Amino acid sequence: RFCQMWDIPEDVIQSRTDERALQAVLDKLLDPKEFLDRVRHLYEHPDEESRDEIRLADGRAFDRYSAPVKGTDGKLYGRVWYFRDITGRKQTEENLRRAAQETRQMYEDLKEAQAQLIRSEKLASIGMLVSGVAHEINNPLNVMYGNLQLLAEVSDVLLPLAVEGARSKKVRGTASRVGKFRGMIRDALKAARHAREIVQDFRNFARDTRTAELVDLNDCLEEAVTLMQRELPQGIRVVRKMKRIPQVRCLRGQISQVFLNLLKNAGEAIERKGTITLRTALKDGHAVVEVADSGRGMPEEIRQKLFEPFFTTKPVGKGLGLGLSISAMIVHNHNGRITVRSRPGRGSVFRVELPLPI
Repeated sequence: RFCQMWDIPEDVIQSRTDERALQAVLDKLLDPKEFLDRVRHLYEHPDEESRDEIRLADGRAFDRYSAPVKGTDGKLYGRVWYFRDITGRKQTEENLRRAAQETRQMYEDLKEAQAQLIRSEKLASIGMLVSGVAHEINNPLNVMYGNLQLLAEVSDVLLPLAVEGARSKKVRGTASRVGKFRGMIRDALKAARHAREIVQDFRNFARDTRTAELVDLNDCLEEAVTLMQRELPQGIRVVRKMKRIPQVRCLRGQISQVFLNLLKNAGEAIERKGTITLRTALKDGHAVVEVADSGRGMPEEIRQKLFEPFFTTKPVGKGLGLGLSISAMIVHNHNGRITVRSRPGRGSVFRVELPLPI
């Protein structure tokens, strides 16, 4: 039975020599040295009992058991060795382990899909609300902004005349009051411009355009860097590690907006000096774009909420918390995926995956 299990050649069996039999066994082992070391150890410690598993080069697994043989008088008469083929059991255990791992992965995928569905439904509901609000605000706001621009232009002509007239009549303090008036107009224009930008953010959030085209994502990234260059502090360096990738069918303006949002977010995460690294690659039928920053990073509780509408860590008045949620909606509408990896003090990596055209 032992010879059959170990597939000992017939000529070795007929030779009846322990050396050849042992060598035939060692030739079939994955780790013959470990096998011999264990045998030597047990013969040097004759009272020990041992059980372990050994692996064969052909992929099989044996259960190895050894125990001392003692007589009724307590004397040691030798050692018994027992080998059992457990290959089938090990394969079953491995299959169960893989099945458990796949089940865990499926569970995580389902959780992620559920979270994305909840976000999508939330975005759709908010989008309808935002579209109506933005429309109602935009019309009177445009009237206000246009009138303020006209007032600024007229004041540039009339105010110097008013100052000159006041001087001729020796009216004191007119120049100071005119200066304050100009400052008030500038502040009003600035506030109106900011309000228009807010409304535009709302409109972008709810916008639904459908003219797709083949786009080179590397070109989109370069355009976004060019547009953002003035906004980024001088201490921030942009590093490009972009590979040639196939074009993607998408709405160019929307994808450019995603890249602008990610670059802006990366720049704001870096204090004074740092690096923004842009990577593009091809993986599993998807074009992959990564925007990595060397900024302050974020804890897990913030990372989980990052793509929710109106979630922001900025002070009041510094942001609406729509940039990343808009980006998530755009990528989702392109049948893509956007994720972020981050650790406090270690920076963040935003990853966008878009499917290649079939």
